[in-house]
Amino acid sequence: MTRWDGRWCVLGILGALSCSNGQSNLPASGGTAGSGGVSGTGASGGVGGTGGRAGSSGSAGSMNAGGAAGSTNTGGAAGSTNTGGAAGSTNTGGAAGSTNTGGAAGSSGAAGSVDAGGASGAGGSNPPDAGGSGAAGADAGVATDGGRPDSGPFDGEGVVWTRPAPRATCRAGDPGETGIQGLGVNVRCNIDVIGSVPAENFLSLAWRDTCAYVNAQSGTSVIDVADDAHPVVVKTLTTTGMQSNWESMKVGSTGLLAGYQSNGGIVDVYDVAADCKNPILKKSWNLGGSGHAGNFSPDGTIYYASSMYTSTVYAVDLKDPANPVVITGMNDRGTHDLFIGKGGNRGYFAYPSLLNLGVGSLAIIDLTSVQARAPGAKGTLVKEWTWADGSTSQYPIPLTYRGKDYLVVTDELGSGNCNDPNKPVYGYGHLFDISNEQDPKLVAKIYTSAQGSASDCQMSSTQGGTGFGVGTHYCNVDRQDDPRLLACGLWAGGLRVFDIRNPWMPKEVAYLQTGTSGQVAGLVRILTEKRQLWVQTSTTFYVLKLPDSIIDPILASSP
Repeated sequence: MTRWDGRWCVLGILGALSCSNGQSNLPASGGTAGSGGVSGTGASGGVGGTGGRAGSSGSAGSMNAGGAAGSTNTGGAAGSTNTGGAAGSTNTGGAAGSTNTGGAAGSSGAAGSVDAGGASGAGGSNPPDAGGSGAAGADAGVATDGGRPDSGPFDGEGVVWTRPAPRATCRAGDPGETGIQGLGVNVRCNIDVIGSVPAENFLSLAWRDTCAYVNAQSGTSVIDVADDAHPVVVKTLTTTGMQSNWESMKVGSTGLLAGYQSNGGIVDVYDVAADCKNPILKKSWNLGGSGHAGNFSPDGTIYYASSMYTSTVYAVDLKDPANPVVITGMNDRGTHDLFIGKGGNRGYFAYPSLLNLGVGSLAIIDLTSVQARAPGAKGTLVKEWTWADGSTSQYPIPLTYRGKDYLVVTDELGSGNCNDPNKPVYGYGHLFDISNEQDPKLVAKIYTSAQGSASDCQMSSTQGGTGFGVGTHYCNVDRQDDPRLLACGLWAGGLRVFDIRNPWMPKEVAYLQTGTSGQVAGLVRILTEKRQLWVQTSTTFYVLKLPDSIIDPILASSP
């Protein structure tokens, strides 16, 4: 993705640049006030985000060339009856012989599971969020999953969910959608606005304790959220790695904040452990490459910096953050964003490709030697696979349900147009069973009608635009073990919250779209103890509340 003349644009394979029409970029800051509705979110414009980052690809990656082993399965998701998804994906390990009447062909999931540190965290290095960190995460004191069965099948288990998620039933008085699910503008359902503050955003949102960090082109805003009804921008970090650091800005479990200069080589590392409001610069240096994304190991001591456009992922040892050491530079495939799990021994790398825009792709990487700082350490490819109904895969999160490994991953772009119902215009989430790393299996697709319904495609394309449109960018969970909530940013589609207690039957439970500047590009923080969400639109940082009547039953029980 790039910005051109105030718009979000797609750089095509042959160098053609297509941009969104309509909105101007980053309008006047506004902000919603009170819990009565979404008011004042930017006077005009909004991130003109209907023209996405098409086919951005590039660097970094891992290891073992040779790509996905296995066969091309043009049939369907292994072992399930699949009636809706994209056909013909490459399945490098899926079981054959399923009954597939048009379903996602054998797309499957990457391995991995809960990070060291326990049940919480969807961010690469989150602790059980004593204030959160990096990419995502749950928070200390999360409600327990009362009475969760430890064995036995879920309702619907074995039948891949390929339909749009059932739409949320809004409270009386909420200004909810009246038309196609996912196309509403200035709508709010089962969400109250507690507080807000103007803050320009590019792509990244990170957090630690009672602070949020919002990256923009000119610097990173440090927001004090101790008084959640009145968040305040207390300072701006303007070092090179904190200006326009794309999707690289994360906070690790030790309290280090890192950013990798977009399309440049500078990495900045700040210490925010002692006082999140006053980051201390530990190091700013030229790592090299062309910064795009990054994430921490679960113990917070290794930062994986993805130079997507030079096909390199650098593993940087930050045990002594003032003296970083590059453990290895893995040169194989362009990596969009990534997640590190299994105590640092597994990497989940999203592999977009400029030469193959019509598929989503993910790889599992064995990082054991890197985590151990072994001589000659490199990542080793465990498994790579693709699916046909997505493109420019964005962000994976390893999960467990009842002790079994799963993974959810988002696609930033779709893979087709309205002429092919199996290749949607917009990207969305896929949830996989990855308990067998060599045979990942599709469990569910997570999307709204506007994102994937063939019957709604033309209107969605007209209203949402091409490129990013109402597609998904990042999703986050309330916790990695037996997650209950999935909060997703859908660009022009705003915020969507899903109940994923049963991975085979996702349900929409809440949403918010604040107008022309209401795009949600970064991760969403989920604070289950407070029933809160921290969300950043193009112009405004929000503290949101999920009503007890909606969230309490979800947090207290399992399907």
